[in-house]
Amino acid sequence: MSQGLSRFLFDRINHEYRSIPPISTGLEQTLFNLSHPPTPDELVSRVLATSAVVTIKCMNCRSETTRPGTAQVNDLMYPPPKASARGGRATKTTFSQVLKMGVERETASKGWCSRCQRYQNLQMRKTIHSVPAVLAVNTAISTPDHRRLWSMPGWLPEEIGIIVDQGQFFCFEGEDLKLHLQRGIHNITVYSLIGMVVNIESSSPQKTHLVGVINGEFGLLADPRNDRTDDLQLHMRMRQLLGRASGTCSTTFR
Repeated sequence: MSQGLSRFLFDRINHEYRSIPPISTGLEQTLFNLSHPPTPDELVSRVLATSAVVTIKCMNCRSETTRPGTAQVNDLMYPPPKASARGGRATKTTFSQVLKMGVERETASKGWCSRCQRYQNLQMRKTIHSVPAVLAVNTAISTPDHRRLWSMPGWLPEEIGIIVDQGQFFCFEGEDLKLHLQRGIHNITVYSLIGMVVNIESSSPQKTHLVGVINGEFGLLADPRNDRTDDLQLHMRMRQLLGRASGTCSTTFR
């Protein structure tokens, strides 16, 4: 339910902002360092949209077609479960890997090929052009393995860094993110976790319900008297919620 609601809200925000021009865009022009007053389309794209193009390739005749693939909300994709080698450790799956798979969405399916004039196996993949100021993701939890990832303390990072380079999407967290920031070679966009909505399921008589968690420290960052410190109670509550989360969880980074 929360995932459908997030798509609906972003779609309505997009539509209404485009249909009602703002009185002034001076603030947005300053925030995005633009040389001209931005149009409503340009602002919505910069704030909410992951700009992309979908390339569809026929695996029989190798022909390619493209279509717009811009999205306001990205659904995560998880790698298929792999049995660990005998005596070895299972491959660790990180949030950054899951986000990259979800944004690029490399998938295969049956579809109509206009050149072959028949249904063929098609391969689809997104080429990413830019990322928005606010990144919203749906967790798409559907298996016990997905739920196990989200219940691991620290699996959802507080910060991620994204690099878009020649259509490719790269995501980093933890020490990898710190290393890229120290090097300063690439133009990297850093996002901080600001909130999430979790669907809570219980075996008790209590009904299934939604819980929203907002990191309120971001509302205090503009005041220099407030230090940016970890909110232990918030993190503990998030871990408790994620341990009980069902398949409908939405997360927002900024």
